[in-house]
Amino acid sequence: LKTEQQQQARPHPLLARAGAAMSVTMGTAAMAAGVLAGHWSSSQLARPRPRAPPTPSAAAASAAAGLHAAVARLLVEQVLRLRLDVLREEPRVRAVQVRVLAGRPLGRRAQVPRSLELQGAVPGRGRAAGPRAGGPCAAAGRSAVVSAVAADAPAACAGSSARARARARARARAAGVVHAQLGGEGEEFFNGFQFLTGDGNHGASNFMSSYQEAKEAKVAEAFGSHAIIRAGSKSSVPFKRDTAKIATSKSWKHFLAVMKYSHVPYGCGVWPAFYTLGQGWPMGGEMDILEYVNDQGSMTSFHIGKQCKLDPKQVNKYRPMPDSNQFANNGSLYNCLTQYCATCTSLGCAPNVMPLYTGQQWANRPGAFAMERTARFAKIFFIPEGELPADLTGNAPDPEAWDKWLISYYPFADSPECPEPDDVMGPQQFILSIAFCGDWASKVWGQSQTCSTTGPTYNSTATEEKQKIPDPEGTGQCRAVDPLAEFAPKEDCCTQFITDEKGKYGTDSVLGSSAFFNISWFRVYTKRAEGSGAGVPVARRGAPAVQAVPVPTVVGVGPACPGASWPHGRAA
Repeated sequence: LKTEQQQQARPHPLLARAGAAMSVTMGTAAMAAGVLAGHWSSSQLARPRPRAPPTPSAAAASAAAGLHAAVARLLVEQVLRLRLDVLREEPRVRAVQVRVLAGRPLGRRAQVPRSLELQGAVPGRGRAAGPRAGGPCAAAGRSAVVSAVAADAPAACAGSSARARARARARARAAGVVHAQLGGEGEEFFNGFQFLTGDGNHGASNFMSSYQEAKEAKVAEAFGSHAIIRAGSKSSVPFKRDTAKIATSKSWKHFLAVMKYSHVPYGCGVWPAFYTLGQGWPMGGEMDILEYVNDQGSMTSFHIGKQCKLDPKQVNKYRPMPDSNQFANNGSLYNCLTQYCATCTSLGCAPNVMPLYTGQQWANRPGAFAMERTARFAKIFFIPEGELPADLTGNAPDPEAWDKWLISYYPFADSPECPEPDDVMGPQQFILSIAFCGDWASKVWGQSQTCSTTGPTYNSTATEEKQKIPDPEGTGQCRAVDPLAEFAPKEDCCTQFITDEKGKYGTDSVLGSSAFFNISWFRVYTKRAEGSGAGVPVARRGAPAVQAVPVPTVVGVGPACPGASWPHGRAA
């Protein structure tokens, strides 16, 4: 187990506990499989020495193969339970990697697979990817906690998954789909990103300027199988904490983008976001895929600086997706026009499948977020880890088959009040950030029962009446401050908790266990230009090819209204 403080393997009681259970499973299964396959007689079980086996009957061979598949499944389930136990009981552990390299033979014919590809999921949530129930591989595919693909299994289960991936790759090649994004995986994860330092949120974030700086501050680090972006230590800059905001070094017009994760940040004062941004906000468009503060629910939303109202019937054609911004937009339904100012009531459109999950709930639902953008629409998907389809795991995605995982839909071309649907979003870059406090998390601190009882004592009267707190440190009191209206970090509950100047609130420990992204990979898929070997941003069959454009140096324009702030800190 690699921990924050000790970067080397060490024994742990959980390993002994799981090892004992696996030994019993393997020992019992070895004897049972030997009997079924005819390699051992029942009288030899006390001293299991292989003898020259008779030719087993078809029924015995089938039973042995079925037992082998069940044992492999049981072992993987035990491994994944260990993984979950470690993550629950060891808050310092960042991740658990499991690799089964070899095994003892279950008799001469039935072998433990020499390699297993493991995809963990929370028990009881989702079904395993792999063969469908009722087929020859049903016994190995029904587990709710694992998808196991045996590299050299005796049954056809591994082959069916491999064949599905091969077919998906063939379809992708025929459709001209290419993997366009450099970086985004393994130790090269950050190669395709640039680090942004501007904090338009007016909060407590001190963003690192480069990967090297972020790595030295233990804010960002790439490993062979995943990348980590986490809340760092209290900054040398007053009232700030180190963190990171990264943006893709390219932009795309039409694309399919997928981020697979095992954990997302959450907690009081934390403001994570995964979103797209076009040049010249808001005219270039912005799609919030994942964004929330404190313990509020995350909602997908789209923002544009010109008229665009989505057709309600088209929005809800897959499943009900109420507009989460309808109340804030003064009753205007699916109105994507966005203007941020003191009196504005145009905050963008937000069709979402209910319920809206909090950051902690998303962190407990590992999987993949995906966004598909074509000339006609935009779709947002969430695919649970245990349901990742073969076309995606085979790196040949086919989003036309993903509608059962759709969580937000923007039918631009099928909405009469949304002119120029292909131009409603300009080329988009992807941004991933962990921010703190500011003009959202700070302002709504008192709305959370959890956060209002966290850190210094929350003074609701001072918040509502905008009263100053003369001696916040001496009295231990705080209020929710709007940083757009005043600069009062010493009185702001959120800032005081996040920076924790005196170490009174245990903020380092709290954020260390919850405020981090663990990302397996991030990929952007496009279609190949007709007659060209270069990948260009087109996502769907039949869509016209559009050339990729470089990331602009500046991705913001002036405020939309007098006194307005940058939208959620989206200025570069």
